[in-house]
Amino acid sequence: MHIRRSTCTSSVFLILILVGLAVTRAVAQPSWPNLDVLQNYPKPGVSCSLRGAAPQRSEKGKSNALKNRYRLPTTSFEPLLLSDIIGLPSGTPVARPTSADANNQRAVTVVGYVREVKPGGTMGESCNCRAKGKTQVDAHLELVLNPNNHDPSGKGMVVVEVQERIRRVAAQGTAAI
Repeated sequence: MHIRRSTCTSSVFLILILVGLAVTRAVAQPSWPNLDVLQNYPKPGVSCSLRGAAPQRSEKGKSNALKNRYRLPTTSFEPLLLSDIIGLPSGTPVARPTSADANNQRAVTVVGYVREVKPGGTMGESCNCRAKGKTQVDAHLELVLNPNNHDPSGKGMVVVEVQERIRRVAAQGTAAI
C-alpha cells in the first residue's frame, strides 16, 4: 500500500486491511509470491518491473519501486495520526521529497474516514507501466479526518493507494484478513 499526501464514509475497511497485514506478519506466512516482475502486464507479452516504465537507476524508477512494494516491512507498524501524515513535508511541485526520504521507510497504521474509493492513474502512470484499464490501475482511497470534508482541492485529505501487486498478494490469500 502506498500513501500519497494530497495538497470518508467507513473507516472499518482501511482498519481491517492494516490490521490484517499486521496480523499476517505475526503468524507463519504462506509462501510469499515473487512479484518483482509482473508477466503479461499491462498486456500480453509485456512485463512490468518494480520500477515500472521508468529508466533503470532513475529517481522516478526508485520512487516507482517504493510505490510498488508488496512485501511486509521488517519493522513494526507504528500508529500514526492522519493529521500527522497530512503534516509531513511534501515539498513543492518543483522539489518533492526523493525516494531516499526517511518517511518512505516507515511502516504505519492510520485511521481515517474513507471519503471515496476510485480507480487512479487511468491515463497510464509510469509505476503501472502505463496500464490504463480500471482493473489494472491503483485503487485510490481518499482518507479524511472529518467525514463531512468534501473540499475538492484535497485539503485535509490523504490518498492511500492499493496497487496491482498488493491485489495479487491478497487474491492468493497471503495477506488474508
